[in-house]
Amino acid sequence: MSGLAVLNNELEAIAARCIHCGLCLEDCPTYLELGNEMDSPRGRILLMRAISGGTMQASETAIMHLDRCLDCRACEAVCPSGVQYSSLIEAARDAFPRPSVPTEPRSDRIMNRLIRFVMPHRARLRFALRIQGFIRRIGLTRLLENLAPAAKRLNAIAESAESSTPPEQARSAFAPPLRATVSLFAGCATAEMTPGTHAAARQVLEVNGCIAACRAGAACCGALHAHSGDLDGARKLAVRNLSAFEGDEPIVSFAAGCGAMLKEYARLFTGDPSRREAAVRFAARVRDISTFLVEIGPRPATTALPLRVTYHDACHHAHAQNIRGAPRELLRAIPGLTLVESPESAMCCGAAGAYHLTQPEIAARLARRKLDNLAVSRAHIVATGNIGCILHLQSHAGEGTRVVHFVELLHAAYGLSGTVDSGQSI
Repeated sequence: MSGLAVLNNELEAIAARCIHCGLCLEDCPTYLELGNEMDSPRGRILLMRAISGGTMQASETAIMHLDRCLDCRACEAVCPSGVQYSSLIEAARDAFPRPSVPTEPRSDRIMNRLIRFVMPHRARLRFALRIQGFIRRIGLTRLLENLAPAAKRLNAIAESAESSTPPEQARSAFAPPLRATVSLFAGCATAEMTPGTHAAARQVLEVNGCIAACRAGAACCGALHAHSGDLDGARKLAVRNLSAFEGDEPIVSFAAGCGAMLKEYARLFTGDPSRREAAVRFAARVRDISTFLVEIGPRPATTALPLRVTYHDACHHAHAQNIRGAPRELLRAIPGLTLVESPESAMCCGAAGAYHLTQPEIAARLARRKLDNLAVSRAHIVATGNIGCILHLQSHAGEGTRVVHFVELLHAAYGLSGTVDSGQSI
């Protein structure tokens, strides 16, 4: 058997809730860009149910439409029937057979497999970044890109990672009273590709009276696996994290995608009641750094940042975790900073985990749309809360556009790094 019939009755019931009203269409990035009903949530639900019911084959075309989904969850935010679309698309990708004749070049297939092999593992990613840097230094980048077009996307992302890393940071002389002990979820790509953001997050927590420690044995959150349909792989990583983060202290994440995945571990264990219960307790401890700081009451910033800043809502903040106000509240509290809104602030930028690497054409169109909308704000800096968004947008942006994690602006506002303007590093 294949399709939803293999999954479970609960997921079939979720699919049946869709009343095909079309309210999701104007919020679906791929539908807005491509104008195809099959590239909309309700169209994809029809495809999934048809394949599940045996009235349609899991053809190359059908799988293509499912693969084009960003899993951004904008449809969930506006669905009047409460359809948990993300559960459907991830389960369908896990269950449906792949086309026997792939359309992508063999070199790109190999590169995309490497992405999934490397990205969720910090040691592998660290080694890959060193190799990529060596190839660039000896001048073989163009040759590699000609051999495997997908390598061009990886090179652009790696260069964005290098440019996004802040300079050496200073320790604050301020010694606040201890308010909390937290576990900082470092993730994999976030810690390796933007180590400056990782350090900034830890120091911002420390300035606010929190001891922030990383747990030994912590693994990738599993989001890349889940989004691509490797639910077994996501489950194995979740088991490691449930074990590594035993205790009752808050688990603070500074990456929207990681935080959303950690909060939803329970849905990976529908057939395992004991682990599902542990996952529910685990999720109750997970906090995004923005909501955590607002909850405890952030220490007032001491350094003025005379900047015009606009905020891009990462999908897994706005749609998956319903986090919109907390990052803006923290930014508005920074002296001298002017926060301005831009059109479609919650529209997906095209990063979407590994989507910008596996679906580069659509991802590039969405990045251009996002950057055009951000430009309307005439802001010096674009702030957001997810590494994927930062690296993807920065790799498509021009010289005059800076994309940073909002925690780096807080870091500067606490006097822990250099003065920020439109042309300086944070």
